[in-house]
Amino acid sequence: MAIKAKSKGFDLDGIYLNIEKLMTQNSERKIKELIIDIFIPDNTPIGNINFLKKASEDCPVTRNLSEEIDIKISWHHK
Repeated sequence: MAIKAKSKGFDLDGIYLNIEKLMTQNSERKIKELIIDIFIPDNTPIGNINFLKKASEDCPVTRNLSEEIDIKISWHHK
């Protein structure tokens, strides 16, 4: 998202993320789930928010993670 935002000249000040990683409990410990909360300031234009949401959906990192990993992204406007 940051790379895409920078390419459009968007200011990311005030945006922060909370990421929780849940692991499997078997002997072959792997990431089972990522819970990502994205907090965006209220004064962020809706067009920028929609752009960031689309960038998160199209993220190559997300596409390259194992399909076994459940990725949950929640957006919060503070």
